[in-house]
Amino acid sequence: MKIFLIASTELSNNIVFTNETDIEIKKKFRTLNPKGDMVSKKLAKMEEFDNIEAIYSDMSFGSIELAKNLAYEKDLLINVNKKIYDCKIGNLEGKSIKMLSYFQERNFDFKLEKGESLNECSKRVTAFIDEVLEDGYNQVAVFMPKRCILAYLINYIEVGYNLDESLVLTQNDKIILDNTGQLCNIYEITYKGKEFVDIKNLSINN
Repeated sequence: MKIFLIASTELSNNIVFTNETDIEIKKKFRTLNPKGDMVSKKLAKMEEFDNIEAIYSDMSFGSIELAKNLAYEKDLLINVNKKIYDCKIGNLEGKSIKMLSYFQERNFDFKLEKGESLNECSKRVTAFIDEVLEDGYNQVAVFMPKRCILAYLINYIEVGYNLDESLVLTQNDKIILDNTGQLCNIYEITYKGKEFVDIKNLSINN
């Protein structure tokens, strides 16, 4: 079976909440920017998705928007699932998200109060992926935030750091996931039963 994990990095930055709003709600309501809309149309035409049988998405606007053109092209429903959602930030208490990411990417158990560690996010996403693997499809697309994909993959491929001390995931010396250059992250993962066998990076670059 193949599962495609897909996340857009092209999210709108021009949405302003006039009232004090929880950061988790803000993340959920971010839409795609015009580049993201273009990417949604482009990935819908990719030949790698010709045999997609089912589409899943987390509840964020960005993921659903990214999935919509593929769903239209393949005449499939988008199965929006509340079990997958972005890694919870928690109470920042004056800290920046960049600082949180720095600590979390060096200690996968690190989390803020009311937040979620990468290992906790990984367990949650893995449980969802296991359910998808039991659904009996041959090829499935799953749209979720990039942080969720990162959390999932740290248990399956090599973890390292680049010259900027940013987290990089590699396989056979090839970069699979980093923080640069992609308009959309797309990973084709092959399973035998529930065993993770192989991964290909199909990401759309700038």
